Amino acid sequence: SRPITRATAERLLAAVIQRAEEYNADPSHLFEITELVVFGSYLDPEVTSLGDLDIGATVRPRPQFNPSTEQFSEMQLNYADASGRRFTAFIDRLCWASREPYVFMRNRSTAIKITKEDVRKLTDRWEVVYTNH
Repeated sequence: SRPITRATAERLLAAVIQRAEEYNADPSHLFEITELVVFGSYLDPEVTSLGDLDIGATVRPRPQFNPSTEQFSEMQLNYADASGRRFTAFIDRLCWASREPYVFMRNRSTAIKITKEDVRKLTDRWEVVYTNH
């Protein structure tokens, strides 16, 4: 994707945080977004043109669900079926509930890159921008 301005990155970050709050406010989702961490060139205030907005996200099953039970797998499959999406592979259907928060936050933007990795292990330059504990 094309480079983005700092102002655009700030607007995109605010929108991602807003979508995370919106996602978490809906109790019908099986998973919740617990933390967003920004890293990369966004953290350097001298950089005015960024390649993208780099975000690390932590997602977990909502506390009321026990992911180690067979019922949770069944819930995930039912959740995927209820989404109205089409899945070409069983694993995509099974994993949809845990993948959905990332898709929702990104909102089809090519300028937003969200990783599931713990960015604290990848870099010493990061900043927590959202928590939901």
